[in-house]
Amino acid sequence: MALYPDAIWHAGVSAGHYSGGPWRIVWHTTEGHSATGAMHTFTVKKDWPHFTVDENHVYQHIDTSFAARALKHPAGGVETNRMHAVQIELVGQAAHPKPPALLARAAKLARWIESTHGIPKLWPNGYPPPAAGGHDPGRHNRNAAVWKTTGGHYGHCHVPGNIHWDPGTIDVLALMS
Repeated sequence: MALYPDAIWHAGVSAGHYSGGPWRIVWHTTEGHSATGAMHTFTVKKDWPHFTVDENHVYQHIDTSFAARALKHPAGGVETNRMHAVQIELVGQAAHPKPPALLARAAKLARWIESTHGIPKLWPNGYPPPAAGGHDPGRHNRNAAVWKTTGGHYGHCHVPGNIHWDPGTIDVLALMS
C-alpha cells in the first residue's frame, strides 16, 4: 500500500492496475475554488485523481499502487492513466498563480511520491507554459515517445491525447523545492 501519511482519506474509484512504463507525477488544477467542490465533480464525472491539494490539506482518494482516472485515454492512443501516472489536483485555476501555502504542501507531497516510487525531479516535456492574457497559451509538448519512456513530472498539458492546459501558471521552482 502507498498511502501518504499526512493525507486525509477521501475514497475515490481507481482505474485498476497499472500497465507499465516509468513512474511519473501529473499535475492538474481543479478549475474551482474548493476541494469539496472538486471532489463532488470527481464523483459525478468518475474522474478521480490520487490526490487533491488545497492550502490547508492533502486529500488522498486512491492508493498510489493503483491507477487513477483523471486523464483522457482516447481509443488507439498512448496509455495515460495506467502508465504509472500518480495524479495530483491542485485547488485553483490554470490561469492564475498558485498560493505559496498550496505549493509548499504540494511540494512536500511530491517529495514523498518521488521517494516512494523512484520518480526523478525533472520535467521531460518542459515546464507548463503560463497563461497568456488569462488564457491557454498553446505550445504544449505532448510528445508520446517521451511520455512512454521517461519518468518525471508532467503537467496535464504534457499528456498525449489530452487537450487541457493545466496546471498553467505555476511556480515550478517552489513546487520542486
